[in-house]
Amino acid sequence: MSIIKLIIKNCKSIELMEINLREKVNCLIGTNNVGKSNIMKSLNFFYVNLTKEMYDESMFSKSNPYNDELEITVEFDLTDLINKTSKIKSNSIFDFFEPTNELFEKIDYYSEKYSRNNKVLLSLKYNKNRTLVWNIEDYEFRSFISLRFPIFFLESRDIDLYNWDSIWGVIGSIAPFRQKININQSIKGVFGDSEEDNYQKVIESILDIFEKSDIKIQRTHVFEKISQIIQLQIGGKNFNYDTHSLKIGSYGMNSYTYMKLYINIILKLFEYKHFATPLIMLDEPELHLHMKKIEEFVRGIREQQGYNKTKWIFSTHSPAFAKNIILENEKYSMFHITNNSMFNKTCVTKINGFKQKKYKLLTDNEASLFFSEVCLFVEGDTEMELFKNKYIKLLFPKISKVDIYSFDGKDDKLQLVNPSDRKSKIKYLVLLDLDKLLSYSPKTKRFSITGSDYLNVMKDEYIKKRERYHYKSKFIDTFVTRNQIMERLKNNRYEIDSTGLCFQNNQQRIELIELIQRYYVQYNFFPLETTIEGALINDENYEIFYEWLTEHEWNDAKFKNLYNQLESEIQKTSFFRVIFFGKTHWLNGENESKKKDDANKNNDFLAIFEQIKEIRSELKKTNIDFEDKTSGWVTLFINWFFEKKLTINKTEDLFLNRNIFISKFTELGNVIVCLEKML
Repeated sequence: MSIIKLIIKNCKSIELMEINLREKVNCLIGTNNVGKSNIMKSLNFFYVNLTKEMYDESMFSKSNPYNDELEITVEFDLTDLINKTSKIKSNSIFDFFEPTNELFEKIDYYSEKYSRNNKVLLSLKYNKNRTLVWNIEDYEFRSFISLRFPIFFLESRDIDLYNWDSIWGVIGSIAPFRQKININQSIKGVFGDSEEDNYQKVIESILDIFEKSDIKIQRTHVFEKISQIIQLQIGGKNFNYDTHSLKIGSYGMNSYTYMKLYINIILKLFEYKHFATPLIMLDEPELHLHMKKIEEFVRGIREQQGYNKTKWIFSTHSPAFAKNIILENEKYSMFHITNNSMFNKTCVTKINGFKQKKYKLLTDNEASLFFSEVCLFVEGDTEMELFKNKYIKLLFPKISKVDIYSFDGKDDKLQLVNPSDRKSKIKYLVLLDLDKLLSYSPKTKRFSITGSDYLNVMKDEYIKKRERYHYKSKFIDTFVTRNQIMERLKNNRYEIDSTGLCFQNNQQRIELIELIQRYYVQYNFFPLETTIEGALINDENYEIFYEWLTEHEWNDAKFKNLYNQLESEIQKTSFFRVIFFGKTHWLNGENESKKKDDANKNNDFLAIFEQIKEIRSELKKTNIDFEDKTSGWVTLFINWFFEKKLTINKTEDLFLNRNIFISKFTELGNVIVCLEKML
């Protein structure tokens, strides 16, 4: 199993971090400069110092110069080693490439001396006075750990794409041989008998010259000797890809081929080392790869024979790479890495996995949300069109940092990416039409709780019980507010007026909506007063909306006649909303009007809706692109408002423009302000 836990203290941007690495495949995801590479570098620093001393001042925190000591702790699991020992002993099977008797003695000795329940905690402290202190001082044991749980760390940005000599270093370091190699013995037989004496004389002459020149030759490490022997045996050391030089190849192709070669060599050579479990760490392997190549790369290494016998840590800021890790692996751990920009501290959160049926819905679009700072989840295309409007992003520039995702009103699509379900620290807001939470009955004249248990938290009994134990402020915002909502739903009757478009007592409805919004925002839901059309066409701007319509040469007699018959502003507002596929105050609209024998129908509204359908037909004849709710009228209206009512090109009027916009689109402004506070 090798590494099962990593704890890092005061190292680079990491103040304190603990990561559970029990799964074979582990993926660190997050945007640039949040500290993903720092986690890998910390672990690599730990490994290098197992058998040698490497001093690196860059490992200390730059944001806190008073921290003069870092600590890296790794927990190892020896269970697999112990089990393999027992199995081989009982079957009397010996591995050709391993000195089995000596190895068995070491495993038994170290597991008894240093492990508890087959787990070993190995900790390194590194001081600014260049002191390295291990909690286990036994160098032979640390060498044993380094040999049995080796690490291979590849940073894609540091690959020399045109010189692959580093591959020979990997080959030599694995060294699947029982004994150390003497290069002189290996060359014997290369020369004929008559030439062997000449060969020896040449070597002696070279050594004599070195000695007289006071030149000392640094001894070659056994791993380098092995790599040189293999090069001699193969017949060369330089690499070409296919039939051409690496310098002709593209960055993407060379990077892809190098990483595949690097991984395949490690996996293949470790087939001969049954008592070792390598850890391969790849930092941003997607760097030079096209999305299709990313998919091929992840699938390709997944299909290698030694894949499941190897430990993996990937670091990526690519949604495509993260998605393919999820799709190609039944078991994995996904860690969301974030950074507190104020204190430059790296934080880690383990993301919940996906149920078997759910992960198949995952696309690059969904995976990209794992890298978000703030997410806004909306029900449909109208909301997407609205929040991506160029003028709104100009007036509220922070909105450009918000990732907007349409879940089409489907619970399973929202569950797939909801930070609450994934247990990530991404901030988010779910924008909902009110009819997802409430339904109205003209017969009883009351609202009632409706919708799915997933979207409507008021239907969740567990949440209701939990709210009783909130602290005082939270208690008032949730439990007390919930009770106030339930009291109004139980006792208040909401009478529809003579037009069928709204209620007689609008204030009563407004008070209920305010309580509902106050309550649901505590759970990252923002219920709209009616629908998104209601946020666009409201009591504060219906006259402006009328002005926009008339500027488009719309002089339909039926429309004007009906409009002039309406007495109150709330009637006129609701009238406009229904024309443009929104809903009345009692949440009735086009879809409800089409249903037969619906108890929620209102005869007054049905009569006026027949006229509204005729008005819509006439509206299609204007230069407004009006076919359905997503035909583009939202963009036309918003753009017109900015160009006619605001001074959009004067940056000094930004504050004034924001206030004017929010005064005319209050509900929409509240949503935007809520999102800005999250950023």
